[in-house]
Amino acid sequence: MYKFLTLNFHYAAISFAVEALIAQPVTRMVMLKMHEIKDKKSILEQ
Repeated sequence: MYKFLTLNFHYAAISFAVEALIAQPVTRMVMLKMHEIKDKKSILEQ
């Protein structure tokens, strides 16, 4: 039972680290670029 809990904790820690250090920053950068492009298009249309 203890090994199972330890193993689950390690998987949770690894997935949290990947999410915090890789997935979220990449997503923020992509969303920022998407909004910049959208803003440029709306400014040009005015």
